[in-house]
Amino acid sequence: NKRFMYFTDPGQPGEYDGAIYAVNLDGEPTVVSLASKIGQTKLRDPKGIAVDLKRDFLYWVDGAGNFTMAQRFGPGQLWRCDLDGLASGKNPTLVYGNFTSPQGLALNLDNWTAFITDVGTMPNPAVWQVGMDWHLDNRAVMGFAHGYAWEFKNVSGPHKMQDTIQLDTFGGEFQKVFPMSFPYDIALDYVDQRYYLSDPDLGIVG
Repeated sequence: NKRFMYFTDPGQPGEYDGAIYAVNLDGEPTVVSLASKIGQTKLRDPKGIAVDLKRDFLYWVDGAGNFTMAQRFGPGQLWRCDLDGLASGKNPTLVYGNFTSPQGLALNLDNWTAFITDVGTMPNPAVWQVGMDWHLDNRAVMGFAHGYAWEFKNVSGPHKMQDTIQLDTFGGEFQKVFPMSFPYDIALDYVDQRYYLSDPDLGIVG
């Protein structure tokens, strides 16, 4: 089996100039932009990206950067397309379209949910969980406003997981809770069934 890496380039904030690239990791590296297959109108500010190797989908989040920019440029979104190495990008689909400014993305392929960090959620930035097939689960109740999908009722999320961080020091004797400031990267630990995230504004990984 061939190996590939995928990464995003958000371009200029609010402009539809973002890109997703696929890289062949076997032999001489080949870098291919998937923008023409996905469509530039679906790549405004792509950020976090993750692969579903069980069903061959490529997922990414698209967000402008913070609450103010989201108010100006529009809401953040979760997208997916077909995963096929350097030929990835076909059949782009909007999975969920009512985040604020999503940044990081991690997929739980055991229960088909996505974990997303959103720096624009008010009053505090937060971590959200949403079904990886939200657009299918909610097909009968989806509507469109301002060109993006939103829900009339809650079927498969999104669910807020947390918007604060508890810091334990001195062997757990001292605890302090901070509101999240800029939750960015997120990764899943399948063994212990937990996720880890970073908040560079607070200087915290946990």
